Amino acid sequence: MSDLLKALEHELPELRKCKAREVLRVLDEAERAAVQRVIENIRSAKESNSTPEFSVAWLTKVLIKHGFQVSESSMKRHIGRMCSCE
Repeated sequence: MSDLLKALEHELPELRKCKAREVLRVLDEAERAAVQRVIENIRSAKESNSTPEFSVAWLTKVLIKHGFQVSESSMKRHIGRMCSCE
């Protein structure tokens, strides 16, 4: 077996914790629902090639303003389903 095959079969990638999931986990039910609505608005707009009501940059700024340590790139990965949540 080649070294590449061994690596692909036996070396599991180290998954990063999704910062967006960490934020969602500590929010109360109403806050979590509000953030999820914004996330779904951005996702559905991207999928339908339309203009979202909210932006990732805006959502990130609001979360940071309220004390959460999250980056725009983390939020983009989560919204694009490219994070460890998927």
